[in-house]
Amino acid sequence: MNESESRRLVEDGVISFEQAEGISGERHRLPDWAGPRTIEWLGYVGAIALFITTVVMVIDLLTPGEDLALLGFFGDLDNIPGGLAALVGAMVLLGVGWRLSKGQGATRRASGFVLLLGYLLGTLATELLLQDLDLKDFTPIVVVIPVIVLAVFVWRRCPSLPTQLALFSMVVQTVSAFLVLFQITDRVDFQGVVLGALLGGTVDMATSWVASLVSLAVGLLWIAMGSAGTVRPRNTAFVLGGVYAWLQAFQLFGTADGWIAVSVLLTALFLWLAVSRRSSVLGGIGAVSAVVLIRQVMSLFIDAPTLRGLALEFGIPGAIALLGALMLAMRSGGASTATASPAAPAPTPAKASEGA
Repeated sequence: MNESESRRLVEDGVISFEQAEGISGERHRLPDWAGPRTIEWLGYVGAIALFITTVVMVIDLLTPGEDLALLGFFGDLDNIPGGLAALVGAMVLLGVGWRLSKGQGATRRASGFVLLLGYLLGTLATELLLQDLDLKDFTPIVVVIPVIVLAVFVWRRCPSLPTQLALFSMVVQTVSAFLVLFQITDRVDFQGVVLGALLGGTVDMATSWVASLVSLAVGLLWIAMGSAGTVRPRNTAFVLGGVYAWLQAFQLFGTADGWIAVSVLLTALFLWLAVSRRSSVLGGIGAVSAVVLIRQVMSLFIDAPTLRGLALEFGIPGAIALLGALMLAMRSGGASTATASPAAPAPTPAKASEGA
């Protein structure tokens, strides 16, 4: 099995990274201290350290000579120097990640993580450097263009779990930009978000029900793309799309009880996809969604249940589910014992020659 075939099996979730390395014999080819494992962990440690250093420098340049406790009352953030510092850090990480992506196995895995951190710093730099840009509702569209370029670059260099996170983040930002363009939602104030984080406050991120439905559709689309093999690894696509869609459905239910219909349909979809696509990941997400759905349904009738009531709410459906699993397991277990008799072994060369 060559490198590309083993990589595809890993991305499809058929085998693990370690199994792929064992098949390719990487451990036996490079057992020395300068092998791919050492490169991988050096890449992780170096990328994280440089990322933290850059973020600290950005914060320092954003608030020159300011007391963070009084930051909300005096002046604005000095965004240009901070943006330039983030840009330099992003260029370094993207360059190192690009070089590591030319390797194989563990070295290539490290490149995905380094590229992700470079993407995050690049996104931060874009937001800071273009913060003063004012094109009305078109501003988010212009700001997201460099983010799209960065995300596509890191994804194409090394399709992996970390770079798929970058790609998904870009899609979410792009959809949000179009929602602002069509005046469905308001643009998020980046400076307000930074100040809120620094001062320990909260930021109002409320969105309309239309935006939540669009975001839910994005999550379902990501699951479909993962199932079709458009984005890999498949399990990563299932987790990102499934959790994101479920969070949107949960948020919708928080606005009005009628949106529970979306939660019911989404839970049923998760469980159906888990069976039809043979995905334990979607099965786990569907199970969590089903358990939460029990409380959502009961909250329509009982706002504050007693401890005994809560035990009954989860105990009865749980017992039914376990009983169903036990019955199906007993049924399938009986069918699995009736296996076909093994075929007779092929004759050895010696016996074949004697018969001739």
